[in-house]
Amino acid sequence: MNEYKTVYNFFKKPIKIPKNWDYVKYSDELIEKETPVIFDDNTKYDLITVKRRNKGLILRETLEGHQIKVKKLFDVDEGDFLIAEMQIIHGASGLVPKNLADAKISGSYLRFKSQPSLNLEYLNLFSHTPLFNQHTFISSVGSNLEKMNFNKKHWLNHFFPKPPRKEQDKIVEIINNLSKLIQNTEKIIIETKRLKQGLIQKLLKRGIDHTKFKKVKWFFGKEIEIPEEWEMKKLGSIITLQRGHDLPIQERNQGEIPIMGSNGIVGFHDKMTTDGDGVVMGRSGTLGIIYYVDTDYWALNTTLYVKKFFSSYPKFVYYLLQTINYVQFNAGTGVPTLNRNYLHPLKMPFPKKISEQQKIATILSNVDNKTESYEKYKEKLLELKKSLLLKLVTGEIRVKV
Repeated sequence: MNEYKTVYNFFKKPIKIPKNWDYVKYSDELIEKETPVIFDDNTKYDLITVKRRNKGLILRETLEGHQIKVKKLFDVDEGDFLIAEMQIIHGASGLVPKNLADAKISGSYLRFKSQPSLNLEYLNLFSHTPLFNQHTFISSVGSNLEKMNFNKKHWLNHFFPKPPRKEQDKIVEIINNLSKLIQNTEKIIIETKRLKQGLIQKLLKRGIDHTKFKKVKWFFGKEIEIPEEWEMKKLGSIITLQRGHDLPIQERNQGEIPIMGSNGIVGFHDKMTTDGDGVVMGRSGTLGIIYYVDTDYWALNTTLYVKKFFSSYPKFVYYLLQTINYVQFNAGTGVPTLNRNYLHPLKMPFPKKISEQQKIATILSNVDNKTESYEKYKEKLLELKKSLLLKLVTGEIRVKV
């Protein structure tokens, strides 16, 4: 049995939607609201901005009335659907969250409530689809993508597929549950990274299972305690840093050896700088961003790389370098730049035994691996949400209600 029917978009092209879904005008489902604010120059106002690419609504700034040039603001309520007229073709629409329910919008935003038959949370999900983007784009005029004018009346006359209300609610529930799972995963990632920073501060200064400590001077005269068995060694006696090498862009896809730039892997080459494990850090631009490379690689001149390790375990050095505040050693006046000659003389707390270096590196690596696994899980959830959302709001996947 055919469970779908054919409707037609603005360009008279057929679209298949479930038979029990309606195909309705925005104007039949939405109610525009304008509630002007009684303006007071001495009152503070929280002002909303809508982010592009469906990133939601945020607080833009808080100003006193006398600081606002255009004396025309409007109230919003939690759950209102807002459209930024000048930015809607870039995905600038969304729902007012609870924490912004008392905020204000300017006259450049449209505010909508809905008829009982439409769940605005469902419309917000639908606003992430190509069909909604098409509606807003063809309802905008102008030669400059950044300054196109949105024709509200034209847009309100477009049709969109609308499931029965119970099905809308179920779709919203499914996507919201998935969003909560993503948010919880993000919290775990943040907490795991925080745990790592705490462990770095502890392990890279106090080591493992030490009971006797001594006070030493560190950067800029700062006093710290390190195990009696450790020593303060110049970084240049632990490793030798080398500036990376030039490589024309046209030569960056000629092999299988990764090319390391200040932003990570930027291509592949048939030559290598080092063989085996290595540590690379951003020298220019992304100051002090550090990478551990467990294979042969080529280092670009936007980086510093460890050319030699002296009585040091490479993975331990990778974490040791993360204890330095590189901003203090910026050698440039324009683009932030590191000079290896500034780094080599730095004295660092250093365990004499390779075995302890390995233990510390293993503990921190395990935390990094945990973070990486959660980040991969988060990416899969985001891909699932994007795919599932599109299939649910177009009726490709149906839900039971």
